[in-house]
Amino acid sequence: FADSLLPDAERSDAQVRHAAHYANVLGTANTLYLTGGDSIMLGLSLFDREWFSIQTGQAWAGAEASGDRTALRLCSEYAQQWDILSLRLPPPSYIPWLQAAQEAAREMGDRRMEGTHLGHIGIEYGKLEEAKVAIEYHELHLAAAKESNDRHGEGNAVGNLGNEYSNV
Repeated sequence: FADSLLPDAERSDAQVRHAAHYANVLGTANTLYLTGGDSIMLGLSLFDREWFSIQTGQAWAGAEASGDRTALRLCSEYAQQWDILSLRLPPPSYIPWLQAAQEAAREMGDRRMEGTHLGHIGIEYGKLEEAKVAIEYHELHLAAAKESNDRHGEGNAVGNLGNEYSNV
């Protein structure tokens, strides 16, 4: 409703602020979830309560990502909250977030993060029992990790490849 009342000049700034705020909310929910103990339920409750606005912020970032540095960064950041997102979103819903984030990281020239997103896409395809597709993404992750000298990413990619090859 508020969006419809804003003049065009103010709408763009408001959308950026909204997307940035809810990227932070999602990050807070993920951090609380990872903290453990009573914080798990606080993080999940925050996620569930703010889910509509989180989706709206991510959708804006994904739609505006072409060429807009702030939107590119936010698009990548939204998908980086892997722990809570992979728990709350089924793979068919999470994969598009990861694909948009991977494209955003590529456009920003962040090969390391692009590889990380590729690896998470592979994990989600593995959950769908699509091992061959998952392997393709893990191989892309491995290549990106090698190019960006990301030894931790290389280890993750190799481990994930081993897991998926055991499922073929």
